[in-house]
Amino acid sequence: FVQLPNFPAVIGWNLKNRIWLPILLIVLELIVFFGGFKMKALEKQLAKPYRSRK
Repeated sequence: FVQLPNFPAVIGWNLKNRIWLPILLIVLELIVFFGGFKMKALEKQLAKPYRSRK
């Protein structure tokens, strides 16, 4: 908890000097978030019984 007061300064420094890092983290989080939705849809699709053509 000692470094917690430095958190706003660290975030501000990264936004000022390394803008690519916060953008990269946001993009990666969005990929994980929407990937979860796609996996959920895939799981739902695979849970349905397969109907073969006759």
